[in-house]
Amino acid sequence: GTNGGDLINGLQDFYIQAGTSFKGVAFLAVYHLYETTDANTYEGDYGSELNFQFTRSFNEHVSGLLKVAIYSADNALDNPTVDEKVVWVRVNIRF
Repeated sequence: GTNGGDLINGLQDFYIQAGTSFKGVAFLAVYHLYETTDANTYEGDYGSELNFQFTRSFNEHVSGLLKVAIYSADNALDNPTVDEKVVWVRVNIRF
């Protein structure tokens, strides 16, 4: 299960992504469209999600990551998912 834990009958993930880098910062954007794989339990789209990721190396030992995910559930009354926003911040230290 994922967002709400009720997606036990499968999930189709259709997505498109684009990335680039500028002044040492790598950028990645991904758009997802989530649908069910089992029309017996829920028919239709679960929702869509937009992801942004920024990564940067500060030196040979330290790098950082900022990641944002914004999920928007479809408005169907029987949709088992809910809107959700998640932010990750990570610092990696290699030694």
